[in-house]
Amino acid sequence: MICHNITDITALMLQYRACCLAIWNDHCQALPAPVNHWDRLDAFDDITVKLFNMMVLSNVDNILDIDKSPSYMENLNVLPELRVRINAPVAIARSKEHSPWDHPVTVVDDEQTDFRFVDFFDFNRQGLLRFEFYRVRIVSSIDHPEVIGHDALLNVEDCRVEARVPRAT
Repeated sequence: MICHNITDITALMLQYRACCLAIWNDHCQALPAPVNHWDRLDAFDDITVKLFNMMVLSNVDNILDIDKSPSYMENLNVLPELRVRINAPVAIARSKEHSPWDHPVTVVDDEQTDFRFVDFFDFNRQGLLRFEFYRVRIVSSIDHPEVIGHDALLNVEDCRVEARVPRAT
């Protein structure tokens, strides 16, 4: 059995989010209109990878130099912190590939579902960003096994994020 050191990195994640929002909303949006908006977004996404490594991953022991991609997500758990509700409201992609967020399952038992961080998410990628959702991958779900492997959206304000780093035994 693998043992893990668990570190709450919610504050680091929120600082990273604020930095990304400031760069995009305050600076990129102030630039002259690009010929291709999507090229500018691609360049911004490249910048966020470096920022994520510097601001989040480099501050967690033994998780250095992992690219911001699905390959590292097994170490970053997103945990809904539900003070009143028992079940977490969630928008789940219809399929495991990129698809609309309209899966019929809209509520999951947060204690029986394992969410892993993929990225921040915003529905509107053409104007000011807000990143009000964590885009997560469902890696296990006792009550809804049919959604394992699907991406889902969780409200940032309702969650905390933990880094789980394997430790030597």
